Amino acid sequence: MRTRPLATALVLALTAGGGLLALAPAATAAPARSVPAVPYDVDGDGYAESVVGVPGGGKGGYLTVVPGSAKGPVTGKRQVISQASPGIGGTDEAGDAFGTAPVSADLNNDGYADVVVGSPGEDRAHDFAPGRLVILWGSAEGLDRTTSVTSAHEEAGGLGTRVADVNGDGHLDLVTTQNGDEKDSFALALGPFEPGMAAPKLTLAGGAPHFTHLTAFTTGDFDGDGRDDVVFHHTAYEESSGPAWLRGTATGLSEQGAKWRNETTGTAFAAADLDGDGRDDLIVGDARDAPDPWEERDPSHPVDRNSGGVVRVLFGSPAGPGGDRAPLDLSQETPGVPGSGQGASEAGDHFGASLAVGDLDGDGHADLAVGAPGEDINAAVDAGAVTLIPGSPTGPTGQGATAVNQGTPGVPGANETGDAFGTRLLFADLDGDHRDDLLSAAPAENAGRGAVWAVTRTPLSFSPASLTLPAKATAFGRHLGS
Repeated sequence: MRTRPLATALVLALTAGGGLLALAPAATAAPARSVPAVPYDVDGDGYAESVVGVPGGGKGGYLTVVPGSAKGPVTGKRQVISQASPGIGGTDEAGDAFGTAPVSADLNNDGYADVVVGSPGEDRAHDFAPGRLVILWGSAEGLDRTTSVTSAHEEAGGLGTRVADVNGDGHLDLVTTQNGDEKDSFALALGPFEPGMAAPKLTLAGGAPHFTHLTAFTTGDFDGDGRDDVVFHHTAYEESSGPAWLRGTATGLSEQGAKWRNETTGTAFAAADLDGDGRDDLIVGDARDAPDPWEERDPSHPVDRNSGGVVRVLFGSPAGPGGDRAPLDLSQETPGVPGSGQGASEAGDHFGASLAVGDLDGDGHADLAVGAPGEDINAAVDAGAVTLIPGSPTGPTGQGATAVNQGTPGVPGANETGDAFGTRLLFADLDGDHRDDLLSAAPAENAGRGAVWAVTRTPLSFSPASLTLPAKATAFGRHLGS
């Protein structure tokens, strides 16, 4: 989603029906502030919190919140929020998976960031679980109230949620997925949203009826019409797998007029206006040519497969991502990228398996964080690394890029075989200096217990052990961001 005023609350369109979570007593909405909170600053103090979901922890899953400060995350003040916490509606039940794929925005423009999480196992009856999304409302006291977004279909929010304005009405919407036995679908909930409101219902979005399984998606205004679109990767029965996009319209999402682009696919998607032309650009991580079982075409811009991963940028255009403009490819063979040179990019690195976009240096240009969880560091196989690529007025070039791993001076820990550092990435202003900081997860750290690193002016890491989290907190960091 391009940066635009968050004039009102969140718009969600997901699936219809279902019951609602028990809510705390309705509260009068706080007066709107002139400036919405930055994402993850749930208490409005100017410092973003580190929010990590643990859907497999405790009884029915929980959310870990580590407060920010001028010195970065304050691990000694961490909070654990579950559906058993005061003010948090619902019932803490085994299998709920509460805390799945958290995402943050100031949905009601009150100066406090809100957090939306999935609970895809909620309301299970026999083999059917409609699931739901849960909005946790920010306040001066933190996340202390909820609104449930209910569903009549299956496993709402399992693949994550995006905050976007798909119909261009100035209100934020929620875009999520619904899993199904025969096919997956997108679902929407349209705003505005306020604490104490009646539970919104997810509605299946219009879209291509033929896709069967969704594996990744993102949102952005790729055609510059003022409405956010959805780009997704799908696998389809007896058809080519690859990315496609749904155009945002005044009534929601539609495939009408959208260009299906099955030429390039990947394992991760992100969106940002990298070149400053007013349109979002699609960033495809660990990019590759989409398969063509019918062998009817050759890609016009084939991806180099003799490498450990490529990040491809498909620039926005009136026709959507890509248009007639040649893509930009970045890899460990790109001049300026650490390790660049013949053979630096090795099979299995998975450069681009995770992506994040933010402004690390405060220059107003979008910078990229690129995870390579399969990167070997000396003798440590699959230790993992992250490459930070600066932006520029015309987009990233690779010049000035730096690498971060557990052997980087100042970064705690040590590179060990199988850690997979960089599996999940997120940017947030953790220390209030108006520059984004990197959060990087290694869910395989410490024999699969996991850990998260905050790369601030004084880097630190935190894990289930250091945060004294409830039992079953395995693969910590897997649900860092949505």
